Amino acid sequence: MDMKASGYIMKPVTKEDVERELSDLRFPLVPQKGALLRVQCFGNFDVFTPNGDHVRFERSKAKEVFAYLVHRHGASCTTKELFAIIFEDEPYDKKLQNLLQTYIYSMIKSLKDIGAVSVIVRSYNALAVNTDLLDCDYYRFKQLDAGAVNAYEMEYMNQYEWADFLYNGYWCTEQLLPTQCCLKPARIRSRSGHATNDLWYDDKKTALPIGCAVSFLSF
Repeated sequence: MDMKASGYIMKPVTKEDVERELSDLRFPLVPQKGALLRVQCFGNFDVFTPNGDHVRFERSKAKEVFAYLVHRHGASCTTKELFAIIFEDEPYDKKLQNLLQTYIYSMIKSLKDIGAVSVIVRSYNALAVNTDLLDCDYYRFKQLDAGAVNAYEMEYMNQYEWADFLYNGYWCTEQLLPTQCCLKPARIRSRSGHATNDLWYDDKKTALPIGCAVSFLSF
């Protein structure tokens, strides 16, 4: 088959047919060993326990703090950096600094309640995540995991305006994208006003048509 599919199902489709094909995937989705949380970055950001239960954050901003730490992929974030993400252009005053600490405390409490507080790495005036304890689709994608790449549909942490999808120098057919190039989905329109192909563009606004200029290797 030209699509290199793992399998196929003929109509009428039955539950048994689906289960059979899922059990025989060429690239099965194997849970990461030792992970305390499963983190979904593609589409809306969400967090689950290993058995599939949603992790409940008491405050939406506490969840956003955790999302940003996941986005940073283990890099330390100072409280001032987190402040700029959460409060954007608000003045860095004592009142909002205290509110940020409330969000951080709430995040840690939510993780502690499910026995996953060790995913947070704390140091003086900074926070990070322990990536070894997270089973994350974004991290898998950066490792060119076939299942994660196939799951990506040009949506990344949709709730958050600061969330840009960062690549690490992946190959394309026309050029090697710069390391840590930031790619964003875009739509272009023809002169007639009709929407045309989806594009990726990098920091230099280099257009890369989906399915044409960009093609991943090793798949």
